[in-house]
Amino acid sequence: MLFAGLVVGAFASGKLVAKFLFGVTAHDRWAMVASPALFVVTGLLAAYLPARRAANTNPMEALRAE
Repeated sequence: MLFAGLVVGAFASGKLVAKFLFGVTAHDRWAMVASPALFVVTGLLAAYLPARRAANTNPMEALRAE
């Protein structure tokens, strides 16, 4: 669902993207698929790294530090 919303947003802003990127048309399929995919991967990576570090922390040690 989120990915579909990002694709719709990319489609709506196609003319703006075409002005700033050389060789990209307003409705370029690769650009409309690649940019939301990059945003999703970046968001997942940004959430995964702190979550992995927090999962390895002992809860009692974290409470004592506060």
